[in-house]
Amino acid sequence: MKKNQKPSQTAAAKIENAAVRTIVLQKPSETDPNGSYTGRPADETETPVQDADDL
Repeated sequence: MKKNQKPSQTAAAKIENAAVRTIVLQKPSETDPNGSYTGRPADETETPVQDADDL
């Protein structure tokens, strides 16, 4: 391997990266519009707030 060449990803790392991308790119949940549980509110500028019913 050359000095500046990065090693290729293993199959497990590729699957993990794909899984992370799938989770991160999910649309906000219709059943959690405030994003308190999922952390993805319908309004992207809104910060989710956890309250008693989320515990």
